[in-house]
Amino acid sequence: MKRAIRKQLRAGFGMVLAVVVVNAVISYQNTLKVIENEYWVAHTHQVLTELENTLSTLKDAETGQRGYVLTGDKHYLEPYFAALSQINGNIKNIRQLTADNSSQQRRILSLERKVAEKLNELQKTIALRQEKGIEPAQQVVLSGRGKKLMDDIRRLITQMEKVENELLQQRSQESKASFQKMSATFFLATFLNLALLILLYYFISRNITQHQRGEEALRQSENHLRTIINAEPECVKLIEADGSILEINPAGLVMIEVESADSIIGKSIYSFVASKYTKAFQAFHESVCQGNKGTLEFEIIGCRGSHRWMETHSVPLCNQQDGKLLHLAIGRDITERKRAEKIQQKTQERLQILSQKLIEAQEAERRYIARELHDEIGQALTAVKINLQGVQHLSSKSEIALLLQESTSIVEVALQQVRSLSLDLRPSLLDDLGLVAALRWYVDRQSQRGGIIGEFVASPLERKLLPNLETTCFRIVQEALTNVVRHAQAQRVTVELRQQDAQLHLVINDDGIGFNVEAARERATHGGSLGLLGMEERALLVGSQFNIESVHQWGTKIHVCFPLQ
Repeated sequence: MKRAIRKQLRAGFGMVLAVVVVNAVISYQNTLKVIENEYWVAHTHQVLTELENTLSTLKDAETGQRGYVLTGDKHYLEPYFAALSQINGNIKNIRQLTADNSSQQRRILSLERKVAEKLNELQKTIALRQEKGIEPAQQVVLSGRGKKLMDDIRRLITQMEKVENELLQQRSQESKASFQKMSATFFLATFLNLALLILLYYFISRNITQHQRGEEALRQSENHLRTIINAEPECVKLIEADGSILEINPAGLVMIEVESADSIIGKSIYSFVASKYTKAFQAFHESVCQGNKGTLEFEIIGCRGSHRWMETHSVPLCNQQDGKLLHLAIGRDITERKRAEKIQQKTQERLQILSQKLIEAQEAERRYIARELHDEIGQALTAVKINLQGVQHLSSKSEIALLLQESTSIVEVALQQVRSLSLDLRPSLLDDLGLVAALRWYVDRQSQRGGIIGEFVASPLERKLLPNLETTCFRIVQEALTNVVRHAQAQRVTVELRQQDAQLHLVINDDGIGFNVEAARERATHGGSLGLLGMEERALLVGSQFNIESVHQWGTKIHVCFPLQ
């Protein structure tokens, strides 16, 4: 089947080629004929032009001669002298152009004699004007001899022009006939060629229809694949072995902050890789171009300066043009995951430090309680015991009363110390009267202890708060006021507690010296003071929003927003 089709195609092409060759030969011959006829037409036009130039030159010479005769101004002789230099050349050209025409050659001899006589007559008239004046010269002009010569010259030129015009008409007709013959031959050959081409197209179309369908199916498949790649939310790019970018999808353009793929096609992929990952990516790229698969996490820098983390899964792809391996990479933006991992790592570090500090705080609290019990309460009880033992050996009632009174005072001091210790651990007001009363008492107590002006402002709460929320709120105020007394050098502190919508807002303001919040957080993360970190962690445990602002020499503001639902 294929051989038969090939034979038909060869036969069709052979016929078309034969017709084209015959048409070319005939057209070439006709073209030569047309060119020859056009040459003779142009030749005749040239003869006519030379004849007109000859007559025009003689007229200019005669006009100059008459102007000089009348005026005596030599400027009028310029056309005359120009005619003398040109006229012989014109007649020579006419003789050469009509060398193939004997009748015209005879007329040229007559024309040449008449022209010579006319020029001689003009010369004599000019000489008479120069030597004898205007009257003898005018008599020659008025004699009519010059006019008769010009009439003879005009008649000869008219006869020659008539002959040339007849030749021009004849040659134009021959040229037109040659052109028509050439056109007819060309159109006939073109018609035959078209007929053969139509027939050939019929056979070719049957042969290539199936091939076209296959190409169309392949094109549709490629378009579908291209649409899928363009719609892919991850970066898909094709990289040459030298690192230059061949293709990239719209998602990749967004990641590297470029609007058009044309602006980066051909550029090196290394220009978008962060410098500290360039070597790792280069080694990974070379490995893929050697036929290996792989995955790599690295950082890229967009054209606008933003940094992103990419997780790239790559496979080698064979280039059909030269057989070399290309690097097909599918990259995923894992910036948020990296950020979450970093936050999680920092959170774990903070929890570890917080746990360690919590244990240390518990031990410190136990040492403090033990020291208070031993130093204060223990001493008081020992003193009471000694007094009671002394009462056994006394007989005077006044001495006994004195020891009992002293013991009573010691017990009262011990009770006060126990009460203070209990309040420091957890004030009973918080359980008995609620958060507002406990905070008012604590603000007053710390103000008196620290020698500052303390103010507590609270709006009535609509309902009883949960115990853990009350404890968290009280502990944050407790830690904040402790820091104010110890470090802020403040003159005034205000604690505000208000309920708004479904949230409880706690605001603590002081007019102290302020501090660097970020530096304090960093110190807390590395094991420094537990206060700020402890307040934040307490707020986060109950789902609250903790915000702290501090300005040097302008004080500090803590705002905690507790959810009530």
